[in-house]
Parts: sequence; C-alpha cells; structure tokens
Amino acid sequence: MKNKAINHLKKDTVDSLKNSKTKLPNYLAAGGIVLGSTIAGISSVNAANVGNGATHDELGAIAFIFNTAAKDLTITTNNATNPDVTTVGVGAISDNATTGDLIIASQSTDDAGFIVTIASVIMDAANTVGANAITDANNALGDMTVTFSGAYKHTGALTITSAETTDSETLTVNFDGLATLIAASNLVADNTGSVNAVFSAAAIFTAGIDLKQGATGTSTLTFDGASAQAIGGVINGQADNMGTIAVTNAGKVTFAAAIGGINDVKNITVGTTSDDSSALFSAAVNAQTITVQGGEAAVEDSVAEFDSAVTGAVVLTHGTLGDATIDFVGIGAIIALTSTITTTSTAGDKTFVRVYDAGGGAAAVQTFSGAIGTSTNRIGTLQVGGTTTDGGSGNFNADVAVTNLNIAAGVESGELSLAAFAGNVNATTITLTSTSATINATLEMDGASVKTLSGTVDGAVVNTGVLKITGAGKVVDGVVGGTLDLLLVDLDALTTFNKAVSTKGLNLANGTLSHVKGDLTLGASNGVLNDATAQLFISGTGDQTITGELTGATAETGIVDVTNAGGTVTFASKLGDTQELKEVELNAGSKSVFNSTVKTALLDMVGTAEGVFTTKASVANQITLAATATMIIDDTIVTTDELFTGGAAQVDNNIAGTDNIKMPVNLDNGQSIVLLAGTTDAADAAIIIDVQAAVMDTALKTYTVSAVSAGNNDEQITITAADRTAAGVGTVLGATTNVGLPKYNSHENLP
Repeated sequence: MKNKAINHLKKDTVDSLKNSKTKLPNYLAAGGIVLGSTIAGISSVNAANVGNGATHDELGAIAFIFNTAAKDLTITTNNATNPDVTTVGVGAISDNATTGDLIIASQSTDDAGFIVTIASVIMDAANTVGANAITDANNALGDMTVTFSGAYKHTGALTITSAETTDSETLTVNFDGLATLIAASNLVADNTGSVNAVFSAAAIFTAGIDLKQGATGTSTLTFDGASAQAIGGVINGQADNMGTIAVTNAGKVTFAAAIGGINDVKNITVGTTSDDSSALFSAAVNAQTITVQGGEAAVEDSVAEFDSAVTGAVVLTHGTLGDATIDFVGIGAIIALTSTITTTSTAGDKTFVRVYDAGGGAAAVQTFSGAIGTSTNRIGTLQVGGTTTDGGSGNFNADVAVTNLNIAAGVESGELSLAAFAGNVNATTITLTSTSATINATLEMDGASVKTLSGTVDGAVVNTGVLKITGAGKVVDGVVGGTLDLLLVDLDALTTFNKAVSTKGLNLANGTLSHVKGDLTLGASNGVLNDATAQLFISGTGDQTITGELTGATAETGIVDVTNAGGTVTFASKLGDTQELKEVELNAGSKSVFNSTVKTALLDMVGTAEGVFTTKASVANQITLAATATMIIDDTIVTTDELFTGGAAQVDNNIAGTDNIKMPVNLDNGQSIVLLAGTTDAADAAIIIDVQAAVMDTALKTYTVSAVSAGNNDEQITITAADRTAAGVGTVLGATTNVGLPKYNSHENLP
C-alpha cells in the first residue's frame, strides 16, 4: 500500500467481520445507511492532512484536507485484511493547497463490489486545477459505487472510467448534493464496463462533460432528483453517437446549455416504464435517439420540452396508463426537428406532439423535416397552439400520421395558429379552434406535389377554422365541416375534395381550378370565385347537392363546371346572385337541377348535358345548347314568366338541335313564357329559327317562337303554347280522332 499515515480498521472491527464473507454484503449495505447519514457531519475542522500523499482504505469515515500542493489522496479497497475491505467511508474533503488530486479506484484483485461514500468535496483552492479520477479496475469483481453525499466542487477535470475489458459491470457515481465540475470532465466506458454518473440536485459542467463508450459499454448521465433540477454546461459525446442522458427526476430537469453540439450523444431518455419524468432543453440538442417513456399509472405522464433546434429521431412510448409527450416551445423561427417522430404503439393514443410559442405574441415558425407517425403506428395527438394560451406555427415537410390533429389559436390578437403540411396528412379527426373571426386556426396544405389530407375536418364550434390549400394537386379525402362548419376554405391551388364540404365561406383564387366530388354547403360568406379563370368543377360520380351561393368576386368572374356524369347535381341556392359568374358549364353526361336563379355571362350546355330550370328571372347573357344537350323548363315556370334575361350576347347557332328544349306542361292555349329577354334586334331572326327548331312539341301542344320588342335591342324571345285539335292529337299518336279526343281533354303531356 501507499502512505499509511491514515489508520487502518481496528483489529476488533476486522475480527468481527471474519466470520463469513457471505455476510459482508448485507452488513455493508446496512452499514452504508449509517454511513450515508453520518458522514455528512464529518467536516474539515478535524480533518486529517493529506500531507505528501495519503491512501484511505477503511470503513471509518475520516475527513481530509490538502495542505500541500500537488499531492494525491487515494481512496481504494484493502485486500490485505480478511475479509477484504470493499466499503470505505470518507468525511469532507477540502483543500488549502493547489492542484490536489483525488483518486478513487477499485483493484483488479477485488472479489466484491467497491462502495465508497464521501461526505463532500470542495477542492477549489486558488482555482488551480488538480484532478479527480474515479476508476473501476479491470477484473475487479462486482459493480462499483461512489456516493458524494453533500456538495461536490472540483476545479480539476473529473474523469470517471470503467477499465473493464471482459465483464459487463457498472461504475455508478452518485452526486446527491450540488455538483460543480469546473474543468472539462469525462465519462469513459470504451470496453465492456459501463459508467453511470447520477445527479440528484443541481449540476454545473462549467467546461462541459464528454461521454465516451465502446461497442458494449455505456456512458450515462442520470438526473434523478426528487424536485426540480437545473443543469448548466454543455454535454457531448466523445465522438458522434456516444453516451446516454437519462432523466428519471420526479420534478423537472432543465438543461440550460447545448447537448451534442460538437458530437451527438447516442440516447436521451425521459421517464421510465414505472414512473414519469419531465425535462426542458433550453438550447440545441443533437442526439441519435430521444425517447419519452410514460409511466405505469394514469398520472405518470412524461414530457420533454425543447426550446431550440433538435436533431435526432424521437420515439414516444406510452406506459401502461401514462402518456408520452414532446413539446416544441421555441420563441424563434428554427428547424425544430430534423428527424422523425415515431411511437412503438399501434393503438394511436396516449402519445402527444405539441407545438406552441411559449413566449406569446405572433408564433414563431418551427419546422419539422421528418415524418411524424406511420400508417400503422400513429401518434395519438399532434397539437399546434392551444396547449397553453399561446398560438403555434409549424411547418411539417414530411408525412404525418396521427389519430387527432388539433390546431388552436391563442387568446391575444396576434396569436394565430398555423400548421402547414407539405406531405400527406393521415388523421382520424382534425379540429380547428379559432378564438375569433380574426384570431384563426389554419390548416394549410402546401408543397408542389400531389398529397392527400385524410380525416374529418371540423371547427371546434360552428364557423371556426380555416382550411387553406397553397400547393397544387392536393386531395382532401375526409368530410370537411360535417359536424361543425369551418369559417373558410381558401383554395390557392388545384384541390380535389372527395367528400362533402361545409363552410361559411369558400375562396377560389385567381386562375385556380378545384374539384368538389361530394355535397357542398356554403354559409353567409358564399363561395367566391376570384377571377375569370377561377373554375370550380362539380365532379362527383353520384348525386350531389350544392347549397349556398357560388358567386364571382366581381362581375363576370368564375366558372362553375358540372362534369358529374354519374348522378344528379342539384343547385339548391342562387348562383352568381351577388356578382354574376362568367360561365356555368354543363358537360356531357351531366344532369343538373337549378332550384334557384342562375346569373352568368354564359350558360353552356355541351354534349349530352341535361339542365332542369325551376326558377324565373335568371340571367344569362348567352345560352349555348348543343344539339345533343337538353334544356328542361320545369312546371314551376308559369305564363308570363321570364326564364332568362340579359341575352345581349346571344347569336345565331348558339342554340342547336331539334326537340331538345322541353316546355312546362302547365301552359294553356295561348299562354307564353319568355325564354330569353334582352336579345338584340339584329340577332332576333336567327335566334327565333334556332329556338323554334329546338322547342319540343308534344302530342297535345305545339309551340311557336317569336320576338316581342321591349325597346331598342331589347327583344324577348317568347314561346307560346297552342293546343292541338283532337284530330291533331290523334294524328301525332297515330290514331283516330276518337283516340285523340280523350287525350286532348285530359291535357296529358305526351311525346
């Protein structure tokens, strides 16, 4: 042994331990309780002088002081006694001299784990660096444990090393009090052994701490306090992807400095399967994997909060009942996360990703580069804004798969919330919570490629929330506003709605084409088509109902185009009433029913389109009717009604075909309706010929087309009904007068 100025255990103490080595672990464990409670009271007042160097290898707790510069205090085991001494107690260690070294080491000949308890370490004389080396020797049997019961402060480098090359044992160093590591410090486990430095109170790594590990051993920093802990100083891997940070604290651990800024750490874990924890990372974090683990009880919810940029794959693992949550709360625009967020669960619940600006005011944009969830392992809830009273803003550049997507505005005027998605969004329910008509929650689909938004989209209350599409080729595959209408659907790029849409307002931007394949219900703000090339296709494959007004932004803007060839499209409300549309186009194979007025510069019926018109006083500057298309004037139109006005653009051949305008059956002999008013004098003759050919006579009635002048270039294309004679009815039916007479008398409308 080295310098023996420090007494060994007394002989009677040693003799009392000779009975059986098998009893030693239990004895020492019990003794350790006493040791831990009494050593803290052993101060440096009566401390032994390290002198020119000393070795302490005894159970008795003795305080030490360095009075001579550049000397060593070695704390180790004693294998010269029987039994060996592998539990050592030390009182307070301090220094009056500079550059003292504190060495704590097991020996390769140890046949039991080394346990050391030290009351405190304050070695900061003149701030002149010494060193503190804690080493578990190769081939020493059992785990090694060092506990600093009180404060720890050392100006020198702390190096904690497992030298094991064959065994997988662990060297644990417990810092129960405030720990201040002033010089650069290191955890080293580069072979088979592992190192775990456990901090139960505040800790400061003034010059940082590095974690080194090999293929099998691990270097771990554990933070397990019973209350809040503040951690200062940077933490790095000795090389990329080395070391673990484990947060098992019962309160919250706050990390003030960067983690992995020079070399990534391998793992960060928050919480355990049996208990919850929480951590706040105030600076940038770089880790290979970040795991948040929920606990076993319902109240054991683990949370990891990040104020700055994060690099690393995040894994959320809920416990038996406890949730796993990760919060991104940055107050500046950052790349919040450059990798993925996944969960080990296929249940799609009890895992949360929350994005909000903890500073209040206008939310800073936080960008997420990687996917969130998968189609088989959904994240339970993605929440943007509304976690507190603050708004949130997130750009999600890859696919998102969640059960619940919630976007909620804050409470102040600037605290709007926005979630913008460049990838596919696969959600079950999507809820948008606006605070007011101006403090909105918005879901935006951006990006240049075709992507799909799945899941129902609703306001939290009626007429709240904005769905905005700015990236072309987006498909909305869920019902929108089916439970509670949105405030606005804002379309700035090509969008296809596969299911029903219900919203207070819809805005179709300049030059934008979009498709609605389900029912469309519009509220008081209408559906506004903003320029002459903004085109809304009604393109389902079954029956569709359009309720609420589709209108231009200004006169003669917007195109409503019915391409549905598999069902009947019913327009239950006015079209173009606020501002006249540029065009209403009914395409081949479509069947449309207009239960209110239509106001459009052009009504275009092409191919085999069929249009049923039930309401007078519509406006069409021009009507084009293909030879194979059909216009049906409903029986709700009665004598003297004007079906369309404003026909100044009508010209020859706009109406083509034979017998493809079907009249109402309720016109008596001599009664008439105006098909189109406002035509020009020059065009009248040709229009009359076109309409006369197109109007379909019946077995009971014939119809005559004429122009009735209402002023210069204000002609009314009028259709007048005339009853056939009984003989005429019989002739049409290919029968005698006796057959035609009862048909005539019954006014049955026959072909």
